[in-house]
Formats: sequence, C-alpha cells, structure tokens
Amino acid sequence: MIRVALRIALRDLRGGTRGLIIVLLCLGVGVASIAGIGSLRAALGQGLAEDGRAILGGDFSLSTSLAPFPAGLSVWLNARGAQVSETVETRSILVAPSGHRLLVAAKVVSPGWPLIGKVTTQPSDQFARLENGPDGRPGLILDPTAAQTLKLHPGDEVTLGGVKLAYRGTITDSPDRIADSRLFGVKAFVSLPALAGSPLVTPGGLVNFNLQAAVPPGASVQATLAALKMQFPHNTWRIRTTGDAAPDLSRFVDQAALFMTLLGLSALLVGGIGVANGVEAWLAARARSIATLRCLGGSARMVSLIHGLQLAILGIPGILAGLMVGAILPALVLPALRDTLPIPHHVGLYLGSLALAGTFGLLVGIIFALGPLRRAAAIPGAALFRAAALPPRVPWRPLSALIHLLLVVLLMALAALSVPRPILALGFCVGAIATLGILRGVAAVLRWLLPHLPKSRNAAVSLALRRLHGPGSPLPLMLMSAGAGLTVLVAVAEIRANLMAEFAGELPQEAPSFYFIDIQPAELPTFEAVVRNTHVVHDLKELPSLRARILAVKGVPVAQFRPKGQNDWPLRTDVGFTYAAKPPTGTQLHTGQWWPDDYLGPPEVSFDARIADAWGIGVGDTLTVSVLGRQFDLKIANLRDIHWQSLGLNFLMIGTPDPFAGAPHTIIATLKADPGQAGTVLAAVTDALPGVTGIDVGQVLQSLKGLLGQIGTAISLVGLVALLAGGLVLVSAIAAERERRIAEAVVLKTLGATRSQIRLSWLTEFAIAGGIAGIAAAILGDLAAAVTIRQVFHTEWHFLPGIMLATILVSIFAMMALGFVSTERVLRQPAAPRLRLENGG
Repeated sequence: MIRVALRIALRDLRGGTRGLIIVLLCLGVGVASIAGIGSLRAALGQGLAEDGRAILGGDFSLSTSLAPFPAGLSVWLNARGAQVSETVETRSILVAPSGHRLLVAAKVVSPGWPLIGKVTTQPSDQFARLENGPDGRPGLILDPTAAQTLKLHPGDEVTLGGVKLAYRGTITDSPDRIADSRLFGVKAFVSLPALAGSPLVTPGGLVNFNLQAAVPPGASVQATLAALKMQFPHNTWRIRTTGDAAPDLSRFVDQAALFMTLLGLSALLVGGIGVANGVEAWLAARARSIATLRCLGGSARMVSLIHGLQLAILGIPGILAGLMVGAILPALVLPALRDTLPIPHHVGLYLGSLALAGTFGLLVGIIFALGPLRRAAAIPGAALFRAAALPPRVPWRPLSALIHLLLVVLLMALAALSVPRPILALGFCVGAIATLGILRGVAAVLRWLLPHLPKSRNAAVSLALRRLHGPGSPLPLMLMSAGAGLTVLVAVAEIRANLMAEFAGELPQEAPSFYFIDIQPAELPTFEAVVRNTHVVHDLKELPSLRARILAVKGVPVAQFRPKGQNDWPLRTDVGFTYAAKPPTGTQLHTGQWWPDDYLGPPEVSFDARIADAWGIGVGDTLTVSVLGRQFDLKIANLRDIHWQSLGLNFLMIGTPDPFAGAPHTIIATLKADPGQAGTVLAAVTDALPGVTGIDVGQVLQSLKGLLGQIGTAISLVGLVALLAGGLVLVSAIAAERERRIAEAVVLKTLGATRSQIRLSWLTEFAIAGGIAGIAAAILGDLAAAVTIRQVFHTEWHFLPGIMLATILVSIFAMMALGFVSTERVLRQPAAPRLRLENGG
C-alpha cells in the first residue's frame, strides 16, 4: 500500500503545490526561531568552555569578601607546584585633574596576574608598568570610554580613594572582560602594592578578595581542591573551577535562552495553527479529487496515506529551510557581541540544537495536520455528485485519539527536557493548550450569544452577524488564528514594557539619590557634617555594613540545600549584613517580633519573608552564617517584607547588636539630594573623605536602562518572529475560507447583491472577528505576561492599558486589511462559470 500511495502522491504533486506554501513558511519560521536560539545558546556554552581558564584566571579560583587570604595559602599552593596570583575587586571614585569624578570598578592585581592570557593596552605594554612606571609613580589603566569622558592623557595624575596614581592608558583587551559588569562602575586596573594599606582594600567594606591558581601540567585540579579543603577545613571561601568560570553570565544565558526558547516555541505553535489552516485549504481545494479517488476504490486509509506523504514531502523542506536559517544565525549574530559575550574560536553546526528544533517542527506539523487529514479521509465517493467539501467535523476513533494524545504528550515532554526549568516549560505547554481551548470556548459562547442580539437594520451588519454564528461559521477559525498570534505579541510587549518600567523608568518616590559606602566609623561625624553643610541633602539614613556568608539552613549545608524557584542567590555569594537594636525606618514585619533594645541573649536575625517562604523556613529556625571568619548560629526572630524595587537601604539579614557591634565594619548611608545637586554632594564628600565611594542611583539606573534596552531588542526580535507567524496564520485562515466564500459570493450575486454590498458585509465580519480576537488576546497575553514577570523575572507586574487598546485596534485593522486583500480576488470571480461547474456543466 505504501508503494502505491507514494506513486500516486508523487504523480499528484505534478499538478502543483501552490496551496501549501503557507504550510512551508509557517513551519520554517517556527523551526528557524527555535534552531537559532538553541544554536546561539550552544555557541555561548562552547565559548565559555573554551575560555574558561582565561576568564577564571587559572584552573580554579577562591573568593571571599570577609577577609584577605592567609599568607600560608599561597605558600601551600606554591609548594604543590601551583602558580598563584591575587586580585581585589573594589569600587571607588576616580578624580581627574579637571575635578570631574567617575565611579570605577577597580581590579587591584598582584604581580604575576594574569596567569593565563594577556592584558593589552593603548599605548602598548602599559599594564606591565602599573606598579612602577618610568616616572617612579604607580599607575592606572582605564576603560577607553571613561578615559575619553574624563579627557585624560597618559601621564595625568588622578586620585582613586585618596591615592595618587599616574594615568597610563586604556584597556583594549583582558582575559576577564566577559565577566565584567558596568552597572556599578567602569573598569580600571591598579597594582596591589600601590593600594596596600588604603581604605579601598580594607576588610569589612564592599570588596572581594580573589585568588587564582594554575596547577602544574598533569596535576589533578580536583585532588588539589580536596587537599586544600583538608588543609584549611574551616574556610568559607567560594571555590570556582573552569566549569563555572562566569556563573552569573552562565545563569543569564540560561535564563535568556529559556525565555527565548519558550517564545520560539510559541511562534512554532502559532505556526502550527497556520499549518492546520493551510492543510485544510489545500485539502478543501482537492475535495473533488479525493471523492474521485474514493469512487475508484481508494480507502480512507489510502487517502490519508497519500496526502500524508505529500505533506511530508513538502513539509520537510520547510523544516530544513528553518534549520538552515537557525544554523547560520550564530555566525551572523555573535561577531557583534564579541566584546560582551564569550565567542567560540570556531562557530560550527550545533547538531543537538538543530535536531531538537527539527523534532519540534515535525511534531507540531503532524499534530496540527492530523485533523484536516482525518476530515479529508472522511469524504465519501458520493460527494463527487454534489458539492464536494471537507466535512465540518468527524468523530474521533479510539486509535486516532490515542495517537494524537501521545504526540501532544511527547511534544510537552520534549519541551520540558530541553530547558533548565522543566516545570516552567510544562506550565507553558498547559497554558498554550488552555489558550487555544479558551479561544475556541469564546467562539462557542459568541455563536450562542449573537442570535439573541437585537436584529440590525443594516443589511451588511445583519449578514455579517448571521455568517459569524450560522452553519459553517468561520469565527472559531478566525479567533484561534488571530488570537493565538496576538496573545504572544501582547505577552512579549507587556514583558518588555514591564521590565523597562520596573528597572529603567523613573526613580521610585522613596528611592535615594546616592549610596555612600566604605565609610569608616571614625569618619561618620565628618561625613554627616559635610553632607549637611551642602544644604541640599535630606533624608539621611545610615546603618553598619558587614559581609556574611550563609553556611547552612536549618542545619542543612548550603551545598545540599535546594530551595524552590530562582531564590538561591543569597547562597551563591556573600551577602550584606547589618545589626540594629530598633527596626530601621520603614521596616514592615511580616511575622514574629523585634528584639528588645537591650537584648543580650543568643544572636538572632531578621530575615526576608519572601526568601524564607521559598526556602521553607520561618520564625524559630536557624541560619548558620560566617561573619568576618567567625561562625554564628542565628535564630530567626522575625520576617520582614522587603521591597527591593524601592532601592532603599535594605539588608537581607539584620542581626542583634550583640555580638556584632564590636566587629570591624564600615557604614553605608543613603541620602536624597535636591534636583541638579548630585555633583555638588559627590564632590563635597569625596574631597573630604577620599576613601568613601558614592554611587549615583540615577546613573546606575541609566546603565541598567541600556542593558535592558539590549534585552528588550532581543525580546522584540523574537516578537517579530511571532508577528510573522501570526500574519501567516491569518493569511492561511482566510485562504481556508476561500472556496466557501466563492460559493457564497456566487449565490449572493445571483440573488442581486452587488460587489460593494458583499464587500461591506465581509469587512464588517472581519472587523467584528478582529475586535473579539483582540480583546481575547489582550486579556490572555496580559495573564501570560503577569505569570512570566513574576515567575521568571521575579518582579512586580504592572497593568498597561495602552498595550491592550493598541492590540485591539491592530487586530481590527489587520484583520480588515488582510480580509480586503484576499476577498477582492474572490469577488472578481464571475458567477456563471461557477454555476455551470456546480451543475456539472
């Protein structure tokens, strides 16, 4: 049977394949989006793997913000043949000879850094002259943009944290460039001996101490680390190897890839509706041929097999075209990201990602084509002697239903296994199925409701409403076709707008103008006097600032503790810690009570309520933390509702004053400055206290706005793919109705209707359907965006009515425009030839 079916299918294809172009395009667009996103993710993973040692600075690294590494650590590593270097990451204000100031993220490096790779500068070889230049002064090299902003020239004397340095030149490349973040200062390199003893490298401030080690050839990194843990058993250092050289970047890439993959899958599922529409239109046009085949003895199985083979022959090229586009996407996109992302030395074909995208395409194509194929197989031979058409519905056979269900389950399982968060992918699949079900349900409700509305006196409106609820109504097809694509577009637009509004909009009303960090306790009176003497400062708040490392949660070591969701960030790094006898201003207790002012019992802590909920802990539970190398078991006394988006002075943990008040610490302060006076305040503080660093919150938000703009551009590009898929689906939906509209136009013309009357009726129908689809898509897209914003990005969702209104208007006009273009060809069809055909003439 297969051989005969294949022979008939190939001969039948000689008659043309014009009706299946939409199917090829829908599959190709969806597959290309998934293949491209998957290939980009694989390429970035390859780049991280290739550059892992250079990014990390060795075979492994240790980091802590609590205290410098003991001198015996380097001696112990050198004794085992390892090369060692040290760096300190800190932030401070750089003052140019002109008096202009700029926040820099300074990397203070020891002699011998980097162990792997090379720092290149302009002028050349200036990195080697950081400690002592030709003039005998310690130097500094800086990010080119910052040097241009400050109008620096080689040899200029600059001040960093009160230390005089000679500006040597600009950084053109460095092995660690991929791990850089410009949100809190531009990059600068300084030698460690030049800043030894300065406040910039003092424990207790916002500094990170790092040690990089390269083991000798043939030595085992894991064996060295195991021996290190035995030699220094009580350390709380964060250990990284080349597998997690840039963990923040890796998490960002995974998170972005997850989001983009789900958007790509959305585009493919939207395209699947186009596949169903295109296949239906193609089979509807071949209804007489199918009826002829049935008259000649062809079985329903033979009909399904023939047309299934034809779809495979024509659909697979669409999938292959999508895979080709996805395969070349990394080569086109990655060169433009070379300065910000790890680019592999050789971009190749990522067969795993391409195979996954191709499998998605095949599954979606089969799932959405099975329905029209079942209906085509149900065309009887007797249809040849009357108007042959696809039956509106066909009862499910148990085997067909089981196969369809298995394919859907396989698609959901594949989606879950292809992303880092399977639960989210499964939720997406359930949401997609629910969306299609809701759109179909809305169509059913409207078909029941429309006949009960008052009759319109306008003939065009009356005919349009009757067509929308009458037999063979196109409303379900139109709602699912337009609504699915628009839902994705609304979700993308809402997500992008919410991210920009949340992180890059205007400062919250309660947000400070400045954060001042690294204020030594002895400097606090001077700091307060300086800011008050400016007469432009108000709402000054201060708290002690320490760094803590969480070691265990309820007695479970951090390495074995698995919180739900994406709430593990406090476990991956050192976190801010403070102490207070009274609740700081603005504290909102969620559960528990604050301790008495004179409390002197076992140490207790106030913790973030949202994080506690994700970790499954509460009042009375214990957190084991390390503060300045000392280990404490802190009993949770209360939980606070912390609004991080307020940008106020918030700490994850606030401890009782005893025993932390006597520990070495710095002060962190926030204040508000009058509009336009930020420069005055920063200059006054840094002139009086060079070791104090001021962070302008507005500038940080501007940097964040630029970063979010890039992310928003990527989101918008995927949204454009969904827009293209949605447009193809609408075209396919209208094409699926072509034969029915031709027949209707013939009847109406025969009864005396003019072209303008028919056109007005159809445009009214398209406008009503577009409005309904727009309203449904706006509501469903808002819900999808709200879930994504809260579950993926963990921020608050804001209702944006402008996007909803724009969606409805775009839906109406797009539906009317496409309807006008496509139905004009139908209206130009003369009635007489069609009538002769219907009567066998």
